[in-house]
Amino acid sequence: MSITKTNQGYLVNTRPNGHSGPRFRRTFKSHAEAKAFQKHINATHKETTDWEKPKTDNRKLSDIAKDWHTYHGHTIGSGEKRLQQLEATAESLGDPLAIKIDPKDFLVYRRKRLEDGITENHLNHELSYLKSAFNELIRVDAWNLPNPYGKIKKLKMDERELYFLTLEEIESLLLEINQGRNKDTLVITKICLSIGCRWGEAQNLRAEQIHHGKIHLTKTKNSKNRSVPISDQLANEIFINRPSRGQLFVSAWESFENAINRSDIQLPRGQMTHVLRHTFASHFVMDGGNILKLKDILGHKTIQMTMIYAKLSPSHLATAIKCNPLAILARPSKDKSETENEVNLSKAGQLRANSDNLEINQSAH
Repeated sequence: MSITKTNQGYLVNTRPNGHSGPRFRRTFKSHAEAKAFQKHINATHKETTDWEKPKTDNRKLSDIAKDWHTYHGHTIGSGEKRLQQLEATAESLGDPLAIKIDPKDFLVYRRKRLEDGITENHLNHELSYLKSAFNELIRVDAWNLPNPYGKIKKLKMDERELYFLTLEEIESLLLEINQGRNKDTLVITKICLSIGCRWGEAQNLRAEQIHHGKIHLTKTKNSKNRSVPISDQLANEIFINRPSRGQLFVSAWESFENAINRSDIQLPRGQMTHVLRHTFASHFVMDGGNILKLKDILGHKTIQMTMIYAKLSPSHLATAIKCNPLAILARPSKDKSETENEVNLSKAGQLRANSDNLEINQSAH
């Protein structure tokens, strides 16, 4: 079976029963229409003999994970890591036959994991990965049944507290890092605090990515390159006793963790190095930085991801200070009377609008 793109559109040229059977040829405007026709012909015209037994799909959940990686996962940067996570989840679920998966088993598993202290966010990721694996196989016709996890909803989560380091904590942390043995830790930390990048993006920098007063980030989490300016002082510090080509730093995550512990900074769970990214963004907004510019600097896909920092802006909801009833009572009498007149006019307008709507409804009946 094949679908070929031609000047007229997408040509379906298929023989569902092999060379001995009839051929079906038809051209469509879109690939989706051609694919749908191809599936229809295959389903309605394929002949089976009485002695042919229907093939049983004996794939287990771990095999689904491997197939996902074969067809799609290898194309994304985190494919190998995602495969390991899927295989670990499959093992925890007992690696059932894919065709016999009962979604209720995942709900029981999820409840136990919650009781064991696993976070809602982690479990939501597990569910998303499972759904995505089956969806990709469905997309390439490697799974012909409904997605067994498709109807399971994610857990609702409370908005996480936005934690960032104060200026005093930053000074204390830099001092502790400077006393450590790993000399790359300090520069990596300064890069994260200067441009808001992730720890891995800074630690894996190559010398070729720093030029013309900017750090040019590649192979990022969302696969989008971005370039962020840095000061001349930081640019010079990065290249002190480091090569002008190739990898700049050695692994420094453990050194950073030790410095955090020595400085007695208490971080929320899962916020070890990522607190530097939050710290950059928080101070950027508090100092009057533009939220749209911040989105570009951080490399967020959507502005909604960046808006978690908007509440830190000095002007965010500032009108609540002067427009609350206590503030109105504290105003001079003239200002209070003007406010009351505005309120009365607003109420009168609302009453007229309600009356008009009532007359319209009555006349309609």
